[in-house]
Amino acid sequence: MSNRRFGVEIECGNRNFGAVQCRELLRRHHIQGVNSVGHDGSGIAIRTRPLLGRDGFKILDELMHFLRERGCYTDAVDGMHVHHDTPELIHNIPLQAQLVRSWYDNQNLVNTFVNRRRRRYGACPPWTEDEVYWLEQDILFNGIRKNLNLNSLELYGTVEMRLHEGTLDFDKAEAWIKFGQYFISNVLTRKRPLPACADSAMLLRRIRAPKASVQRYVHH
Repeated sequence: MSNRRFGVEIECGNRNFGAVQCRELLRRHHIQGVNSVGHDGSGIAIRTRPLLGRDGFKILDELMHFLRERGCYTDAVDGMHVHHDTPELIHNIPLQAQLVRSWYDNQNLVNTFVNRRRRRYGACPPWTEDEVYWLEQDILFNGIRKNLNLNSLELYGTVEMRLHEGTLDFDKAEAWIKFGQYFISNVLTRKRPLPACADSAMLLRRIRAPKASVQRYVHH
């Protein structure tokens, strides 16, 4: 497993309380790992602190379990955004371009790992061929948040995967986070971009994602 830290933004709603009350509940029950609680999606956006490895996943599991027990839910406007630590990409345009090209050439397969409605959602537009080309040529990019978002590199040293639908299902969240970690770590050690794969199974093999921890859940 990668030793990259990750942070998760959980968008959800609740029929009985909003963001302010949710923040107080989390504080009162000493739920770990929460950095901030605000408004987004169907009402509540919970942002975790940077998490790492098994301990990090345990914290995320307990947080999602707590939210489900309190009646929180997700709907079509909610997303789950995951930030992955990528300090090696800061001010490194060629390596950024390699990651984006690998994502672009395989994004039809990556799309099969998320809910169909999320692929059409305006908050996470896909990269276009022209945009990838501009990045590869080090031409000023327009800065629009994409489904693989580079805008957080300057501020936080992270790449943000915005594509996944909102979920409080820890198994799905864990699988998506691990997919992102394996994808990023594998691509950044290559001499050239990851080529387009024939199917999702090949993609998972190419990024060396273990079947037991990823393949069981990503096909949903």
